[in-house]
Amino acid sequence: MPSTALKPTTTAHAITIDGLRKIPVGAPKPQAYRFTFTAGETLEASSRIQLVGGKFRGVFESWSLQASTLDESQITLVQAPPKDFNALMDARMNERSNQHYRLLVLELKETLPAGESLGWTLAYTPLDLAPLPTWIACELKTPDDKAYRPVGERFAFGTVPGAAARLEVRVSAHPDKRGRHRGSVFVTDAWLNPADTFSGQVMLESEGVSGLPACVELHRGVGHFSYRQTGDIVRIHATTEEQGFSAVSNPSLKAPANGTSIYFGAIHFHSAFSDDGDRNPEDAFAYARDVLNLDVVGLTDHSPIDFWTQTCEANEAFWDEGRFITLPSWEWSTDDGHANLYLKTPEVAAGPACCLEGPHPGSSEWPDDVLLIPHHTNTQPPEINPETGEPYWRTYDWSLRNPRIRAVEMCQTRGSFEMDVIDPEWDIRDEGFGASVADALKMGYRLGFVGGTDNHAGFPTRSGTGKEPVPRYIGMTAFMAPELTRSAIWDALNTGQTYATSGVPIILLVNVSFAGDTQVEVSAEIHGTAPIEIAQIIVNGEVAASIESGQLDVTWKQTLTVPSGASVYLRLRQTDGYMAWSSPRWSK
Repeated sequence: MPSTALKPTTTAHAITIDGLRKIPVGAPKPQAYRFTFTAGETLEASSRIQLVGGKFRGVFESWSLQASTLDESQITLVQAPPKDFNALMDARMNERSNQHYRLLVLELKETLPAGESLGWTLAYTPLDLAPLPTWIACELKTPDDKAYRPVGERFAFGTVPGAAARLEVRVSAHPDKRGRHRGSVFVTDAWLNPADTFSGQVMLESEGVSGLPACVELHRGVGHFSYRQTGDIVRIHATTEEQGFSAVSNPSLKAPANGTSIYFGAIHFHSAFSDDGDRNPEDAFAYARDVLNLDVVGLTDHSPIDFWTQTCEANEAFWDEGRFITLPSWEWSTDDGHANLYLKTPEVAAGPACCLEGPHPGSSEWPDDVLLIPHHTNTQPPEINPETGEPYWRTYDWSLRNPRIRAVEMCQTRGSFEMDVIDPEWDIRDEGFGASVADALKMGYRLGFVGGTDNHAGFPTRSGTGKEPVPRYIGMTAFMAPELTRSAIWDALNTGQTYATSGVPIILLVNVSFAGDTQVEVSAEIHGTAPIEIAQIIVNGEVAASIESGQLDVTWKQTLTVPSGASVYLRLRQTDGYMAWSSPRWSK
């Protein structure tokens, strides 16, 4: 389909692009493309040619014009490809139901006779996320036209996964109602993208299990299996014979403790329903469920007023009680901070149209079946809004208290917001704002902890930008609930029965019990995806106790004296840098 509702030009104007193709992640960067426009009939001076691009994260800081390839005697450069956030906002074409961006605008200085051509070269640096399909199109506006008209058809291109480079195994932390653990095994490229051209067998083995298949056939890089667990703690070992790939799964436990299971989810990411997002929700949900073997997702697009019906439809299509839970959710972004809203059911009257009624989510009244979770609370963007002279958004305003603020996002692609002091060991990158998690707790907030991603390209628990030097998973929430249902998962969020990890399914079982007002006993059972480097008990924002381990499985019990009303939680860091934080408990 053309990029506007107007009919294409009726004359034989043509646009060709030399070399436009699917780009394997890891291919040399940037990719250069030669554009050639050929006039089908004489075009007058002042006619304009523009390139528009589909909704994709690659627009921002990814396109550049090789100015030397323009014939300046023929063409005036009206708009170069956007190179910063402000330019990107200026280039956005404001059609909410068909969002795309203006990449380049050229104007003829003189008449272009029929049959003659002009050309230019654009370079494109793709993201390391794949598959990420998109398109580019050409449009023309003559001095007699009131609007641009398409020239030719859209050119489809985008990223595809690179070569197979690694193997990964994910298993459910606890068995389902049938007593079986569910697992996925998949091959990725070096940037964590599923290598969907890979097919073959993966051998599986483990002690303490029954019914585990000896091998799994992978189709498009992914395979699935299940097993019954007889041992207390199990990790599945996987290998491929031909490629020599090997991997060990995250840990799984034999049975729920006190009837409570652990379920892992991604509850902060974006799709094409956000102004600055990409990929459709269905692709994002399928990736979370079928590849990453997650239990829960919450799609949090930026105030998707025009897409709320489609958002709810996607949620309901993938909602599968006992297997995969979708939480109706969206993000309200304001000058005074950002927060995600989670609805207990899609029928709750708290959808994104509410953002038209107030300046900030914390200043609005919400029913009891809505949760408000602030995120990236202690940072703000470097980009300045030219209209206000201020950043496009600021740190979260904790002074706007609201009873529906029941949790806070501890970590995401911008790092951890635990404290207000830079600390590389705990990935805390900002300081001096006074809006950290510790600051909120000091103000009397009682909050559970969650982990988010803030990926804007439809890849849950993946890097938010696709440009990190070291590919890593980012932000995951663990829910402790009696069953895998939408109601039970929402209740876990509502009551602080969650913990945050920085991206992988670490098992963290923490019990905090108080004897009187000041004595507290903290007992922890930790099962890592890598050896546990250090674990610490944090009381009122300070390290009260610490242990170092180097083991995959750690148990720890510690008795402390704490002040009245103190917040107490445990945090840990693995030797591979991944971290986890239990939700706080409070003394009397």
